[in-house]
Amino acid sequence: MTVEDPNRNANVVNIPSSENVTFFLQSTLSIVPGLGNNCSPFLTNPPIDRGCVGLPYIHNPGAIDPEGDSLVYSLAESIGNEGFEIDGYVFPNLVPGCESGSLTINPQNGTLIWDSPACQGEFNVAILIEEYRNGVKVGSVLRDMQIDIVVDCENDPPVIELNKTVCALAGDTINEPVLAYDINPEDIIELTGTGSPLNLDFKPAFFTNVAGSDSITSNFFWETDCQHVISSSYFMNYRAEDNNPTIQLVDFETMSINIIAPAIDSIDIIALGGEIDLTWEVPTCTNASCYKIYRRIDSSGYVPSDCETGVPASAGYEQISEINDFSTQFFADTSNQLVNGQKYCYIITSCFEDGSESQASKEICTQLKRDVAIITNVSIFVTDTINGKDTVRWTNPTELDTTTATAPYQYNVFRSSGFNNANTLVHTIPSFNDFSLADTVFIDSLINTTENAYSYEVQLVSNGNTVGNSSLASSIYLSSSPTDQQLNLSWNENTPWTNTKYAVYERDDLGNFVFIDTAYSNSYAQTGLVNGKEYCYYVKSFGAYSEDDLPSPLINLSQIHCNIPFDNVPPCAPTLTGESDCILGENVFVWNNPNNTCSDDVLSYNLYFSPTTTQELVKIDSTALNPNDTVYFYKDSISIAGCYAVTALDSNKNESPISDTICFDNCPEYRLPNVFTPGKDGFNDFFGPFPYRQVESIRLTIYNRWGEIVFKSNNPDIMWDGKHQKSNFACTAGVYYYTCDVFTIRLSGLEKIQLKGTISLINEKTILPQF
Repeated sequence: MTVEDPNRNANVVNIPSSENVTFFLQSTLSIVPGLGNNCSPFLTNPPIDRGCVGLPYIHNPGAIDPEGDSLVYSLAESIGNEGFEIDGYVFPNLVPGCESGSLTINPQNGTLIWDSPACQGEFNVAILIEEYRNGVKVGSVLRDMQIDIVVDCENDPPVIELNKTVCALAGDTINEPVLAYDINPEDIIELTGTGSPLNLDFKPAFFTNVAGSDSITSNFFWETDCQHVISSSYFMNYRAEDNNPTIQLVDFETMSINIIAPAIDSIDIIALGGEIDLTWEVPTCTNASCYKIYRRIDSSGYVPSDCETGVPASAGYEQISEINDFSTQFFADTSNQLVNGQKYCYIITSCFEDGSESQASKEICTQLKRDVAIITNVSIFVTDTINGKDTVRWTNPTELDTTTATAPYQYNVFRSSGFNNANTLVHTIPSFNDFSLADTVFIDSLINTTENAYSYEVQLVSNGNTVGNSSLASSIYLSSSPTDQQLNLSWNENTPWTNTKYAVYERDDLGNFVFIDTAYSNSYAQTGLVNGKEYCYYVKSFGAYSEDDLPSPLINLSQIHCNIPFDNVPPCAPTLTGESDCILGENVFVWNNPNNTCSDDVLSYNLYFSPTTTQELVKIDSTALNPNDTVYFYKDSISIAGCYAVTALDSNKNESPISDTICFDNCPEYRLPNVFTPGKDGFNDFFGPFPYRQVESIRLTIYNRWGEIVFKSNNPDIMWDGKHQKSNFACTAGVYYYTCDVFTIRLSGLEKIQLKGTISLINEKTILPQF
């Protein structure tokens, strides 16, 4: 929707010939299925204000959206005829000769600040106001406003003081004073307020516009409700204007208001077997539409700040579920990620259709019932491809209901290679009646610990019936990737406990393993090694469950792993420069020796070439094994046009990245004479070009005076002997005409040049003029 007025005001400083420029406004209203009805925002402050040279100019359009959509503000250029850009338009602060400080607009509240005008005059600028609903743009309004700047103002603008950020729980009452004052006591100040809270259908806010001298105050009052909870902020825009007789000046301030839903109270938690159940009371704001469930291992101690909603990532919680039935106040965490021995903590928030969340509940924690074994160790005892050994340890259940799970008991140990399951029964602990007498250690022998990780589960059996399995736990599997004088160690594991650090051990020259460093992630880089020498390592992990009464720390060993570093790191790329002499047909290239900057074993170089900028580079030459040989001459009698690059090769044939490409073009030349004397005297017997260069082919046609073609050629040398190409008879003396398309070799590819001219054919019968 647009409106166009034939003329703007004359003499607008930042619009050349403004009286001849159309005044153009436009609004967009999107019809989006599923998002309901929509009305454009309306603007409560007029699009014209006055300011002073040397003082900050402030304006706010006071936009209010009837549906409460989110508004985003940005500066825009004024537009003219039929909505096109205005030639020569510049923003007011960029006018040549009147350059001044910044011109900005707050994208959230719409306050425009020009700090500060340097010249007197009238200026135009536009403000684009876009409205969004549920993340979808549903409309926009373009305001084109006039700014009148006056020189030598004998007035100071009024000043507004207020609390710029207000936050309240739904149901609380807001009563915020707004103060306006003027240092000129004789001036009358008018303080007005506009904003969406004043226009709500349900429990709107109140603000009384006031006027007076010196200092005046009015209160923003709002009895908030759960219906006022939204994901964005509400904005109240306040305007204070004085009535100074020389010039009336204004001040704007914006109050940002957030209404948030209170946290859910009274959460109950209970662990039942392999699941944890949560129940809670209906929250205060019953207009919520869903609940979000967050979980983490162990308590973080997180307490939300006064106006914080949801659960920040810094709290270490992960959202594990969203319940979209608000009438459901129950959640069963049956995730297979739950393991015995860990303490699990939960936070619940209520959520709303617009994406907003309540404040976080207090975290509540529990652990699974300890009615199965808990593995505490899977540690490599012997590293070997055949006779390897794993040590597996576990704790007995402490909360087993022995009235239903009766003796005798036994443990079954299951194993699989890898990290994901344990399916093969490999050991059974003989039956026992007293857990204090049970064997809780298993040495798994005759396995390939060199090449495999192994995972285990311990199953508890009661009187022939399975009670349950422990959580899966694997050994640590260490591997490495070799590179130049370095081994990059990394290790994998899958344990129900949390490992917090790792000690790295290396075998010394005497065959003993010594501690070299501590890692806090699953990787470690050992540098300063000798290429070609074998190095061996193992890793010791330190971990724990979050339950306090389980053994801690849990220490486990990886297998011993060996590898040999070697040089697979390419040197750095050389820096290439060059000069071209296209007349001589020669290019000269020079590059640096990377051994002097960023490498230490460069031996030679590869040269790459592409005849055009669009073709791939291909290797054309290599230098001798001399890293100081960094000059290369490229000579070609046909063409030197192309792009060139160089790479460096080290002693292990590792090739560097390709250097920056430099490109040169030809300077082709092709000229034809205007006379020749065919015959057999050896002088000028053939028609052909003067010495030429960098020509791929031609398309020449020679005509006699009647337009008959007497000769054609694609050969750049031509070599016409003056005979008719079809009859092979000598052509008569006279003037002949030619057209010649010359295809020159250029960096961009073949380029056609068109030549036209005449040829005077002279033979022995030709009578030359006498002088």
